[in-house]
Parts: sequence; C-alpha cells; structure tokens
Amino acid sequence: MATVPPDLLTPCPGWQGQTPASEGQVIRAAAAEKAGRLCANGKLQAVGEVLG
Repeated sequence: MATVPPDLLTPCPGWQGQTPASEGQVIRAAAAEKAGRLCANGKLQAVGEVLG
C-alpha cells in the first residue's frame, strides 16, 4: 500500500483577505487564487503518481 506524504495533504491557500474593493485588490486576489489553484493541482498530480 502506497503512503502519501503528509505535505501533499495540506491545504493550499488562496485569497485570505476581505472581498476586494479596488482594482489592485482584485488583481492581488486573482493572483493569490491562481497560486492556490496551481499548488492544489500540483499536489493532486503528485498524489496520483504516488497512488498510481
């Protein structure tokens, strides 16, 4: 049975601030969400390789 490393089971952060109210905040929120999505997708791929 394969063991998934614990770091692959931790959440990936996205935007943690309040609802964006300015254009700059929207840009930062979108960048944070993209980074979180890329992190999560990378972890899913790695888990798939471990279990595959």
